[in-house]
Amino acid sequence: MWNETSANWKGHLDNVWAFLAGDAGQHYQLSRAIAEFLTSPLNHNDGQYGPDDFDRPWTVASYSAVASAVMWGVDFAITSTNQVFECIDLSYGDKFPAERLSQVTQQVRSARERMSTVVAAFGPGQRGLTAEVLATIR
Repeated sequence: MWNETSANWKGHLDNVWAFLAGDAGQHYQLSRAIAEFLTSPLNHNDGQYGPDDFDRPWTVASYSAVASAVMWGVDFAITSTNQVFECIDLSYGDKFPAERLSQVTQQVRSARERMSTVVAAFGPGQRGLTAEVLATIR
């Protein structure tokens, strides 16, 4: 299921965490990754007839996390979160065992906890994404 493109984008997630933790130099590295994708044959509008290396949900989730960090796009963060559930769907196909519901429930809880932590970090009197906040959501 994983391919080279998926592995490369998963590798960029460490850079996202470093950027959010204050390593401003990661901004350019992450921006280059997005630019390389946007100018590559993987970024196409040929539907099913184009290259399929970028259609895996874990690749889309990683790309969206990078785009969200660099461009502060909430829509990208939502897409990244949604792709986690797509990964669960792909792993089970048309089967609905109790484990599937358990994984979905766990991911919903995790997404809510992370979002609540991030929102609270920017509330009145808060300092934003501190090292402690990042450790909590990571």
